[in-house]
Amino acid sequence: MIELTDSYVHSDIIQRRTKFEQWSPHNGPEQMALMHDTSKEIIDMHNDERKLLTAALSEIVFKACGYAMLHEALNRRQPVWWVGHRFVTSVMAKPTAS
Repeated sequence: MIELTDSYVHSDIIQRRTKFEQWSPHNGPEQMALMHDTSKEIIDMHNDERKLLTAALSEIVFKACGYAMLHEALNRRQPVWWVGHRFVTSVMAKPTAS
């Protein structure tokens, strides 16, 4: 799985869209096809489609986005948040009230 995701991230198609000085690039059909095919390969690697590794990762990102929407709406510090690794880990590292 690591090799597959590494080849996806380092593919020419994806690398052309990671030039942040040219941000925000439009999606293209070749990018969408690569993403779809790679996602299917990752899902096919699982023994049980009801227990996907990606489901746990998606839940973490979903919770971080929910946190940003609720907490930042109350005390807005900037108009837009980039939901990247740094933001997700900072949100998920915060203790939650039980």
